[in-house]
Amino acid sequence: EANFSLNLSIALAKLGRFEQADQELSRSRALFGERGHSRGKIQTRLCLGQQLRIQGDLRGAESHLSGALSEAEEHGFEREHVIGLEYLGDVALDRYDNQTAIERYDQALLLAEKLAPEGDLIPELCRRIAEVHVRIGEPNRALITCERGLRVARRINDRFEEAATCRVMAMA
Repeated sequence: EANFSLNLSIALAKLGRFEQADQELSRSRALFGERGHSRGKIQTRLCLGQQLRIQGDLRGAESHLSGALSEAEEHGFEREHVIGLEYLGDVALDRYDNQTAIERYDQALLLAEKLAPEGDLIPELCRRIAEVHVRIGEPNRALITCERGLRVARRINDRFEEAATCRVMAMA
């Protein structure tokens, strides 16, 4: 039930229905909390941070994401650790802090490669890194990074990341 509420919250946020998304996210966090499910609580905190970022509350987003990242490190939840770094990179990117964004994404990519070198996090991180390289005028580095992400996206049949990566390649 907690997972369903978490997934519903994500879907509602993607539809721009943030008030309902917040309600479902709160419900999910409470259910995970009642059961002492640390990973679920961290996942909801990551989602809250990302939702706050999308809504433009970068300070709130950074606070929740940093907290989630600390909790993920403390509990040894590697995937959530990677996602926390990725989302903090997104916050830095929204602040036009390209250097910090690249550093966060690079840290996340190193951990993701150890966790699952052919996993779903690789194409997503490669695309984000490439987007920063496009932004700072390094199209060749962007293309090299995109090619790697595209290769993995195709291997795991992640059509969304494949299309998103092709968009970044076209920009480069």
